[in-house]
Amino acid sequence: MGASSVHNVNPDVLVILSGLNYATDLSFLKNPVGLRPNFDNMLVYEAHWYSWSVHTDTCVDTSNVVYDHSLFFQDGDQAVPLFLSEFGFDQTGSNETDNVFINCFLTAAAKYDLSWSLWAL
Repeated sequence: MGASSVHNVNPDVLVILSGLNYATDLSFLKNPVGLRPNFDNMLVYEAHWYSWSVHTDTCVDTSNVVYDHSLFFQDGDQAVPLFLSEFGFDQTGSNETDNVFINCFLTAAAKYDLSWSLWAL
């Protein structure tokens, strides 16, 4: 309802919709039952990827989880933009699971040509 209100007031702005669980999961939209609005090609889905939200030890498993949770939007004839607004991992290099995560993340981001943002403090 809020997204429709924004679009009705100004149909020239992008409408960004997030997922569940800290925006890490958009899989509920796979079978939308009327939950996937069409705002004249102004709709962007937004996701967050964190190493702690995936819980896998291999790149294949990590890739499968993030595909299932958000990257599915990038495939098929109904593909829509996906904006990766946050991602996070342990940057010390001492956590092997996080090291696997960031390599998988970078591979997926390049493969799907994802847009992302950097928060500057």
